[in-house]
Amino acid sequence: MQIDVTDTVLIVTGSELGPEEKDRPLAYTLKSRIDSQGGNAYQKAIVVSDRWFMDNPLFHACAAVLVGGPGVNTAAAEFYNRIPVVWTGSQRAFVHFTLADKDPKAAVWGMNQAGTEEALEHFLANGYLERFLNVAWRKE
Repeated sequence: MQIDVTDTVLIVTGSELGPEEKDRPLAYTLKSRIDSQGGNAYQKAIVVSDRWFMDNPLFHACAAVLVGGPGVNTAAAEFYNRIPVVWTGSQRAFVHFTLADKDPKAAVWGMNQAGTEEALEHFLANGYLERFLNVAWRKE
């Protein structure tokens, strides 16, 4: 696995059984979308666990999308208050998004699995991913 902190996007999921079973497939859907837009070998996404991410602070410099909420993803719990909410669906699905300081971070999660799926769909369908990648890959 090759990671370049300036080009590689990390997709971080919870590492407990529930998130592994339900959020990790969503993360691979997002990975596929990101990988299809990369322009070089490092402009890709890698899915990692919250434990790996939190144990390796060097990689906090990578652009990251956190999948799953603060109750199931320790990285989401850590970054929860640092990334503003930009969309909420019926107070059960949430998209957090920031491009501040050229350090893009996003989080998609819901109060249940359907909410997390709705949040990811909104993230993908409403231009958030494209804006995120433009900053992560220095196109803006």
